[in-house]
Amino acid sequence: MVLFTFGQSNSANHGVGKYQPEHQVYNYFEGRLYPSSDPLIGATGYGASVWNRLADKLIDEKITTKVTLVPIGVGGVEIAAWAKGGYLYDKLTQTIAQLKEQGLIPDYILWHQGETDNIKNTSKEEYIRQFETIREAFRSQGIESPIGIAIASYHPECIDSEDGNDSQIREAQQALCKKYSDLFIGPDTDKLNKALHRPDGVHFSHIGLDAHADGWVKAIKKVR
Repeated sequence: MVLFTFGQSNSANHGVGKYQPEHQVYNYFEGRLYPSSDPLIGATGYGASVWNRLADKLIDEKITTKVTLVPIGVGGVEIAAWAKGGYLYDKLTQTIAQLKEQGLIPDYILWHQGETDNIKNTSKEEYIRQFETIREAFRSQGIESPIGIAIASYHPECIDSEDGNDSQIREAQQALCKKYSDLFIGPDTDKLNKALHRPDGVHFSHIGLDAHADGWVKAIKKVR
């Protein structure tokens, strides 16, 4: 199974600690495969990611026998950075083109992003519009893999909204999955908002990362 993963810090290596997969898990970077471990090559941060844990769990569940991760997440970015016209759009399209050229087609594309757009007060309509250009980056190159969208907006700097979540971002993520049959809802990580999940208020502990990974396993099982 090949998993293409991106978004902002919680899609990258900004979690607490480091995790070493127990099974056959690989990290793709610039045309080569490496034995996978935290921190993943290709994403920002020097700590732990959710993806190695997810890979082990998918293998434990006998959904696959090995996993290749293609991680390009970047900490602190808004959705506009990945969308057409954004400074990460070329990184996205070039990675897609390279994978296609090498015949390494993702089975699932997994997106976790929204916290920065909570801070920026991005509207539901704008978030949807921006993500549609991200979706089209894959579809225009013939990559039809299902795209999972985590429900993610929680940020402790936004607790004035009562719970730190952003209804506009959450509604946009849900609306995208209703609008397009090739998109599916991932885990609702806004619910992982306790100190045991996020010791710094933003990034996940090992408990939070395990719960995050469990959420992706459930989501993938629903669309298989």
